[in-house]
Amino acid sequence: PIVVATKDQFVRVYNALPHRPARVFARLQVSSGARLCEMVSFIPEDFDFEVDMLAVRRSTVEVTAKYHPIGDRFLTREYTKNGEHRRFKVDHETSEMAQEHIEVHGIGPGQVIFPVRLFAATEAAGRDRLTGDEIDALGFTDELPNGRRYKHGTLGGYVTAKCRSVGACGRAHSPRSTACTPCTG
Repeated sequence: PIVVATKDQFVRVYNALPHRPARVFARLQVSSGARLCEMVSFIPEDFDFEVDMLAVRRSTVEVTAKYHPIGDRFLTREYTKNGEHRRFKVDHETSEMAQEHIEVHGIGPGQVIFPVRLFAATEAAGRDRLTGDEIDALGFTDELPNGRRYKHGTLGGYVTAKCRSVGACGRAHSPRSTACTPCTG
């Protein structure tokens, strides 16, 4: 059975959310009924702020690199889970929150309005991270028994090859070192 939160339960959760982007996300999800895979695909053009309407037109799914055109982890499809586009009327306050969110974060046409960077934990967001060029410079892990190699400093390297070039602590380790050593913290 589907369990629906009461208004009081939602308010308690909403008030406990760590920052405004999370509250905007939660409010839109409750107001629209959109699926999570659709929520992470919203772009500014999905909103008609003059009449407080939200269009659900696409969805994002997790795929293996083999099934992604450029080998990424997530793929945004130009259709929803059930293949049908929908429009929702949202209350004016929620519409204003979404519009303000888009403006405050400088989200332009065609850009997703809830990028991961807005949801990074505060303590992790301030830590040094490797840039894409630094990750590329690290090279690849040694070959595993299955014949695969993974980029150092990536999720695949971390999970499958036990690479710790970017440690569990979230700190970037030296891009000059390709050693897969446990993070010391």
